[in-house]
Amino acid sequence: LNLTEGVAEHMGRYIPYAILDKLEHGQDGHLAELRDVSVLFVNIIGVNLAADGRERLDEVVRLGQTLMLEVQRTLYHHEGSINKLLVDDKGLSFLCALGLPPMHHFDDAVRAVGAALDVRENVKRLGHGIHA
Repeated sequence: LNLTEGVAEHMGRYIPYAILDKLEHGQDGHLAELRDVSVLFVNIIGVNLAADGRERLDEVVRLGQTLMLEVQRTLYHHEGSINKLLVDDKGLSFLCALGLPPMHHFDDAVRAVGAALDVRENVKRLGHGIHA
């Protein structure tokens, strides 16, 4: 990859860390790869993140951040990551993955089940229902 340092610096914020690390170490031969990953869909039900006005905005932001951080903390504990977040009339949904570079393990499917059980318990503790 023949880029000036300025262009590479600006592009770096749009490239996943695992790929950027390989590029910085001159390993640009096999960046695309097929691998098994475990996908976890999490849907937190009964969450209304619509701010009706300015007075409810702080409450909505705090609730969204609290739930996001709890799911993220739990997934990171199992060495997984959140890939997507969706807010709609069905609640707050997360698409999570275990087995993405650089955190892949032979037991990612088992880790995904453990993460689902932990997310369910941790979110219930916060007072919300969940489908995982």
